[in-house]
Amino acid sequence: MLDPDIVIIGGGTAGLYSALGIDSWDGNYIVIEEKNNIGWSERTTGGIAKYWLDKYGIHLPDEVISTKIRSDEIIWKNFTTYRVLYNGDIRYVIKPIEFLRYLGNKIKGQIVLGERVLGYRKMNDNLFKVLTNKNTYISKFIINASGPFGVKVKAVDRHDMIIGYERGIKRKDIEHKIRIFFSDLAPMGYLWDFDGGNGTRREGLGFPVYIPMNPKKNLLAFLHAQNWDGEVVHEFSHPIPVAYPLDEVSMGNVAYVGDAGRFVFASTGGGIQGAILSGYNAGISLKHGNFDAYDLWYYNFRKYLLRHYKIKKLLYSFTLEEIDNLLYILKDYKPKTLNPIAELSRVVGYLMVRKPKIILNAIKSWV
Repeated sequence: MLDPDIVIIGGGTAGLYSALGIDSWDGNYIVIEEKNNIGWSERTTGGIAKYWLDKYGIHLPDEVISTKIRSDEIIWKNFTTYRVLYNGDIRYVIKPIEFLRYLGNKIKGQIVLGERVLGYRKMNDNLFKVLTNKNTYISKFIINASGPFGVKVKAVDRHDMIIGYERGIKRKDIEHKIRIFFSDLAPMGYLWDFDGGNGTRREGLGFPVYIPMNPKKNLLAFLHAQNWDGEVVHEFSHPIPVAYPLDEVSMGNVAYVGDAGRFVFASTGGGIQGAILSGYNAGISLKHGNFDAYDLWYYNFRKYLLRHYKIKKLLYSFTLEEIDNLLYILKDYKPKTLNPIAELSRVVGYLMVRKPKIILNAIKSWV
């Protein structure tokens, strides 16, 4: 039985980046992963905003990137299109399985596969006992990267969950582009279509879980209407937490990262960048024997999560007709930066000046 200084629960993106953070100062840890291998699933759309990687100096090798997005199209109900061409790459689309296997091969610590963490508790001597279905481990610190429904993770209200369904199709189209569609087929959400690399497109949708609609049926209806057929290379469905940010992401010697710490940008459902940044910062923080540096980083990062949550609530309060109206106004809007947070704020301000009544009524409906 191993008794490491740090136990990382979960071998996904957040857990493996926690390990890389610890590797930066040669800490002693293990990663416990329930599945029998790393990179077992395709279950992520794979989009990462390049801005966040650049901001924190995180590099991804070309072999784990399937394509680089340079333009956006937002298409609303009447199929009027708002196009944005950026002066450079704004997003990376990763190869999920290759990405996780790359991380698994890169870390220095041991990965324990095929063990499910049942729970953990603090003992009298400030150590933790971590119980799995096969072993018991003793550690000083725990990094919880067990996902939104993991062990000792604060539950998310169903009204703050969306259901995402995606299908990868062999179909050539304009490369380096992502399309966002607002439609009755994705109420209070949207559909997406973007370059998946190697002659494939990733088509999907997301909407709140409490809406009584079948996401797969709706996506297939959408694809049929567009005449977008092709060989299916992957498909998956999974719930995504888009909840209000936690007040704190560490309690004593336990830190929560990735989906376990609600590091999902609620307005888009994107969680990979949050998993990378939270995991890496939690791991680095332990160089000083505590999570104080992680807490300080979160204090500054939380404002971005909160801003996304407010924008999500704003979007939920709009009707499709109001979205059509607002997006039509945006046809003249030009982005000034590759910073997604700054651009979201500028968009809201731009709309507020031109359609204050719609924006204010939406705000009143949920404040």
